[in-house]
Amino acid sequence: ERLREAGVESAILHGGTSSMVAIGAPPGGLEWPVALAGGAHGDPGMTVGLRDTSLSVSAGWGRSFVDREGKSLGHVLDPRTGFPVSGSRMAAVALSSAAESDALSTALLVLGEPGRDLLASRFPGIRIWISGS
Repeated sequence: ERLREAGVESAILHGGTSSMVAIGAPPGGLEWPVALAGGAHGDPGMTVGLRDTSLSVSAGWGRSFVDREGKSLGHVLDPRTGFPVSGSRMAAVALSSAAESDALSTALLVLGEPGRDLLASRFPGIRIWISGS
């Protein structure tokens, strides 16, 4: 908001490993191209376009640990079970609000594919990407 108030019309802000905000578009372009990693299994991933929106990504890889049986477990816990999320490997959400996109990408990682329709019905304009295990 402060950058816009200062007259910034084109910028992309990266907030660490999981969130970014796009203001306008790059000079001469329609959208900021942003690559979403495919994950730990060599998936090529995809590129999404951002313009005046935020993008947040939650994933089960990166910060993980190995249990006693040698299985790699992610750092995001399912509050319904208390165990690490299984199923989806990556969930990304684009919305105008960075706070909402950050919270909803984690919720979507927990909910998996069934969460797509739930979030779409409650957040008009949401864009969702999910990759499975």
